[in-house]
Amino acid sequence: MEYAELCWRVHACICKLGHDSNAFVGTALIDAYTVCGFVEDAKEVFTGILDKDMVSWTGMVACYSENGEEALKLFSRMWEESPCWIQNVNLRLSLIGEKTILLCNFLERVVWALWKK
Repeated sequence: MEYAELCWRVHACICKLGHDSNAFVGTALIDAYTVCGFVEDAKEVFTGILDKDMVSWTGMVACYSENGEEALKLFSRMWEESPCWIQNVNLRLSLIGEKTILLCNFLERVVWALWKK
């Protein structure tokens, strides 16, 4: 069985069991659809989540970012709906780029090394 087909079957079972609006379950599905490159399916799952938390928002922004979609638009929407979540460093870095992430990782190691002294 192909990975995409497995995702669709698991999604169907989740819907039949009534867990399609659960943020934890929905975020796992978003991640699975991200791996397959199915942004529309991930978007459908995201829309169905009733109480979107920081993890579900991050999962959808990552899906957009990894598949060439408008991640910044969704990021802006997240800012409007839940500004306190913007403090998540990983989410901000996922939108900036690989070089910045490498630099931040390096700085994090330096700070950690200085703090341990």
